Amino acid sequence: MIEVDVTSPSPPYEQIRAQFAELIRCGVLAVGTRLPPVRQLAADLGLAAGTVARAYKELEQAGYVTGKRGGGTRVLPQPEPQAARAELIRDHARAYLAEVTRLGGSPEEAVVALSNAVAALHPAAPQGPFARAVIVAPTVPVRSRDSAVADMPVSSTGGDAR
Repeated sequence: MIEVDVTSPSPPYEQIRAQFAELIRCGVLAVGTRLPPVRQLAADLGLAAGTVARAYKELEQAGYVTGKRGGGTRVLPQPEPQAARAELIRDHARAYLAEVTRLGGSPEEAVVALSNAVAALHPAAPQGPFARAVIVAPTVPVRSRDSAVADMPVSSTGGDAR
């Protein structure tokens, strides 16, 4: 899901770029997958087309995608998506634990809260604080049709960014 928070100090184009880069680095968006057209994504997010175009341009300059006029923007191969995914998961886990600690919580409370969240999102998943090692990561709500990202859930929060 691509989300833009217009109240964030990070500009909307950077939020879009960072989210797509993460999805590509982790292999969630496969090589050759077509990103939504600039105008479509801009309309879905309530942003100017130039904002999305800038994000796509920066993704192309960083080697995540290639774009051809009339041919769309497609994902390029990335080195070791499994390693990138594991690193990002570790980073998010550290950030979560740091936030729980900042709020006065313990690591044990963090594990219980995470287990409860997994149980709520995935009722068939193994339960208990140590079941996390066998839990399969949730799928990203991206559906593809003919190697094109279609009906990608998007959201814009915090007001109108136009």
